[in-house]
Amino acid sequence: FYYALLPAHRLIHVSVAYVDDVPAGFNAVTTDPNGFMGVALRRWWYVIAWQLFLSLAENPKRIAALWEAFQIMSARKGETADSATAEFLSLGVLPEFTDPKFVQRSGLRIARELIAKGVQQLTEAGAKRIIAVVDADNLPARMMYYGLGWQLGRLHVPGWRADSVEFIWEATPKA
Repeated sequence: FYYALLPAHRLIHVSVAYVDDVPAGFNAVTTDPNGFMGVALRRWWYVIAWQLFLSLAENPKRIAALWEAFQIMSARKGETADSATAEFLSLGVLPEFTDPKFVQRSGLRIARELIAKGVQQLTEAGAKRIIAVVDADNLPARMMYYGLGWQLGRLHVPGWRADSVEFIWEATPKA
């Protein structure tokens, strides 16, 4: 549902990075951080309900992730985001492609490339401000966003199971 139906209807955009035809990492971004999931729930509630039922039947421990998604959506109800604000929803790179030996040998920095691709997609869609939420204890991710010039936003983002921080990218006006 999340990585098939939502991109097909342009509620999120997903990019996959490949190394020698092997998926190495991905990102998911949206131009509607506070509304995309509500739109999906209203349009495809029956698909989501069935997928949730199957997922929880297969692994009841997934209820924690479902509860977290509900908490995040609830925490954002009072927030208003202007149409120029977008968000990185997911960013992941397989460990073998973040290993310093791989990076040195290949020269590839897949996470940085995926962030650049997401920023490009979002700015082409009109975003002037992009947010990314990172686990507070994820020092490599925090250092990467700092290194790319992102600014630290909120030091505590409500709704997340793990303590999380927010990073903000702002478009610079062209001279």
